[in-house]
Amino acid sequence: MTPRLQKLFFSFVIALVAAVYLSITYAYASSNTLTSAPSGDGLGMISGYEVSDISYTHAEDPSKIASVSFTLDAPASYVKIQLAETQDDWYQCRNSGGFTWHCDANNLPLSAASQLRVIASGN
Repeated sequence: MTPRLQKLFFSFVIALVAAVYLSITYAYASSNTLTSAPSGDGLGMISGYEVSDISYTHAEDPSKIASVSFTLDAPASYVKIQLAETQDDWYQCRNSGGFTWHCDANNLPLSAASQLRVIASGN
C-alpha cells in the first residue's frame, strides 16, 4: 500500500467512526422526553403550585418546630422544604392525603427558622 493510499484509508476510517459516533449520539439525545407536569422552586407564590393552609407543629419543647404541614393546589410526586435560609437542611415531605403534605422538621429551633421554601415537582 502506498503512503498516499494509506492516508486515504486512514482518513476514511476516521470519518466512518466519527459518523457512527455522531449518529448514536444524535439518536440518544433525541430520545429524551420531558413531561409537562408542573414543577417549581421559589419563595412565596411558586410557578405551577400555590401553597396554602400552612401549619407548624411545636415539639415537646415549644421553642422547637417538630413538623410543617401545608396543601398544594395540584398533585405532586416530590416535595421538600427548607426552613432556614442560612442552613443547607432540606426536609423531605410525605403526602398525607389528597394535596396535603407533612414534613418532619427534626426539632428545628424557632430562632433558626427564617423562611418556608417549598420545592415541588409533578407526577
